[in-house]
Amino acid sequence: VLQERNAPIYNLATSQNRSYVEDPNFRLRFLRANDHNVKQSVNQMIGFLSRKETYFGRDKVARDITLDDLEEDDIELLLSGLYHIQDGTDRSGRVVVCFLN
Repeated sequence: VLQERNAPIYNLATSQNRSYVEDPNFRLRFLRANDHNVKQSVNQMIGFLSRKETYFGRDKVARDITLDDLEEDDIELLLSGLYHIQDGTDRSGRVVVCFLN
């Protein structure tokens, strides 16, 4: 997919950790979310990497975000009860987060 190769954020991520970005499970998340539409999946993946850069910094683009990456305010929000993180994962291995109002 040519569009993916031309994205600067993709190039940054592959230079940091190629195995993270090219992991079939990582890519499959986006394909499943977009009913296997490759163009939409690539655009979503590029957007995901861009948002990671915006919110967590360039050094964390090509790795999983953990609780250690969150600031104190972020952790307080998680513990406030507005969000609930289920124990374990769903059948596809994803973390389940519930947003309560």
